[in-house]
Amino acid sequence: MDEAPGLITAVLTSATEPPARQLLAYIRLLRDQVGAATVCPIGATAGEWDRLEPSMHLAVRVPHRSHTDWLTGVALRLTDATRATGGSTGPVAPEQWALHVNAVCQGALMSARMVNLRYLMPAKLHP
Repeated sequence: MDEAPGLITAVLTSATEPPARQLLAYIRLLRDQVGAATVCPIGATAGEWDRLEPSMHLAVRVPHRSHTDWLTGVALRLTDATRATGGSTGPVAPEQWALHVNAVCQGALMSARMVNLRYLMPAKLHP
């Protein structure tokens, strides 16, 4: 069963939740709160970016930055958890990972909307 929006938000903001659970909550939040039926305000500006006023650029960059900063923090915690168990973290810096995850999520939202397919961001996500 999917988590309620309040629980997802609590997981996102909790300092004690495991980073993998926080990442899944982030994806679920995008899927459930934005989903294929609407457009993320950040992604909605992509097609007309060059024509937007500079003030709109700032209005979009601020929440985008908050998403990527939060994802970078998750990446750092995932890296720490992986190293603590003797695992390898790979060659990608946390900032790059965060940008990649954000781009994949935004692309999935746009694709799901274009073709009205919710399976691009499935309900059953596993760490």
